[in-house]
Amino acid sequence: MYKKNISLMMIVALLPVLNGCHDESDQTAAQQPEPVNIRFEELRPQPVTITRSLPGRVLSVENAEIRPQVGGIIKKMYFTQGSEVLPGQALFQIDSQPFEADVKSALADLERARATERALRNKSERMRKLIQTGAVSMQDYDDSRSAADEAKAQISVAEAALERKKLDLGYATVRSPIKGRIDENRVTVGALVNTGDTSPMATVQQIDKVYVDIRLPHADKAESSDTMTRGAEIDIDSDESGKNLIKGKVLFSGITVDKATGDTIIRAEADNKNKVLLPGSFVEALIPVFTRQDAILVSGQAVTITGQGAEVWIVDRDNTASRKKISVRPAADGNFVALTGLNAGDKLIIQGQDKLSDGATVHLLPQ
Repeated sequence: MYKKNISLMMIVALLPVLNGCHDESDQTAAQQPEPVNIRFEELRPQPVTITRSLPGRVLSVENAEIRPQVGGIIKKMYFTQGSEVLPGQALFQIDSQPFEADVKSALADLERARATERALRNKSERMRKLIQTGAVSMQDYDDSRSAADEAKAQISVAEAALERKKLDLGYATVRSPIKGRIDENRVTVGALVNTGDTSPMATVQQIDKVYVDIRLPHADKAESSDTMTRGAEIDIDSDESGKNLIKGKVLFSGITVDKATGDTIIRAEADNKNKVLLPGSFVEALIPVFTRQDAILVSGQAVTITGQGAEVWIVDRDNTASRKKISVRPAADGNFVALTGLNAGDKLIIQGQDKLSDGATVHLLPQ
């Protein structure tokens, strides 16, 4: 009985100690924070092209103002306004009668010059034979030969005059110098036209291909120097909807800065089979300003922009979170390209970072 009482007393005495150990274990467990649930993506290199929208103006590759090379009254018009014309196709007919008469007159002058030359040449030949008998002097013979040579030169003058008159007769039919679409006629049948007229009779433009002159601020030229080389592809937005894009290729990047605007010109060429791009119209050109084949693209929701730059959270090997400062440049759809600070294979936290602190343990939710 005595031994039982001693055992019971020892148990009662140890109860506070046992309870204290249990409380300390509970307190330690309570002090350990729960892992933060996060979602992440593993970064992989990928090709990225960043474009910039710049204003451009469409120009025809070939533009011919139809002007008369001789003056006269318009007798006929051979084309339909707004139609396609070919090189050499007749467009207008100027009254040709005065020029036909000029050709006939020039031809008569040529025949007269030839007849004069024959007569003087024959006379010189006869005098050459008579000089041996002393019937004529050497001076007379020399004079006759010079007159014959001069008459021969007059034949050349008359031939040139005839060719000039024939050209004028040909110019009475006004033809298109290029292939393209002809606009409205600006003169009508019966109108008097002259070579000094300030307005053209019509305009022909070749628009199967067109130029697009893009205005690039000179301050941004260095940024685009690597991507705006000859042959670089660009997209041309004809209606600013972003849906009807036409491919173009850079021909050259200008080296002259416009004093008024501070812009330089980038000229591109584009196929225009459907005649969507009209000369004189304004378009938007999407030009590449940044191209990388192994870029690290970062989701916009993972990046925090502060006064000191950009920051992201990544998952370390021991499943803890750490903050990283990075340098970025904006990309499409609100994303960023990481220029420094991130590498392929890094686990970028894209959800739950608002609950993190440096070194916090994380629980990786399914992607």
